[in-house]
Amino acid sequence: MYHDEHPPPHFHARYGKRKIAVEIAGGRVTGTLPPRAVGLVLEWWSLHQSELAENWLLVNEGKQPKKIEPLEYPQLIARHEPDLEVFSDSDIEVLRKTVEVYGKKTAWQLRDLTHEFPEIGAALAARSAAKRNAIPIPFESFFDPSAPMIELVLQDQDGRDFAESLTW
Repeated sequence: MYHDEHPPPHFHARYGKRKIAVEIAGGRVTGTLPPRAVGLVLEWWSLHQSELAENWLLVNEGKQPKKIEPLEYPQLIARHEPDLEVFSDSDIEVLRKTVEVYGKKTAWQLRDLTHEFPEIGAALAARSAAKRNAIPIPFESFFDPSAPMIELVLQDQDGRDFAESLTW
C-alpha cells in the first residue's frame, strides 16, 4: 500500500518487474503475474482481509500500516549442485555463516532486521517527509568513511558505473 492512494481500497503485489493490484473487498486483480504468484497473493489476501482493510485506513490517514505476517514460504530446492569453484574459500565461509545465521528466517524477519540499520531508518524518514514511495539509499552510507575498505568499494562502483554506461 502506498500513501495517497486512490479508491477502491487495494494493495499492490510485485513479482520481479511485474505487479498487480488487488481490491481488498472482493479480491479483484488488475495487472498480470504468473498464475502461481497470483494464487499465492490471493491465498494471503484471503487470510488477511480485515488487517488489509485496517491498514488501508491507517495509510490513508498518513500513518504507518501494521505488520501483516507473510505466508509460510516454501523451502527452495536447487535443481543441481552449485558450482562452488567460482568462489574463494573465504567466500564460501561467509556464505555458510550467512546461511547458518539467517537461513531459517522468513522474508519478513529479514526485512525487520534490515530496518534496524540507522541508514534504513534515515531513508524511511526521508521517504516519509518527501511523501514518496521510494527513495534511493547511497551505498556509501553503509560504510565508515574512515575505513580503508570504502576506497576499494568506491573504485569498484566507479568501474561498474562505467561498464553500465557503455552501449554495445
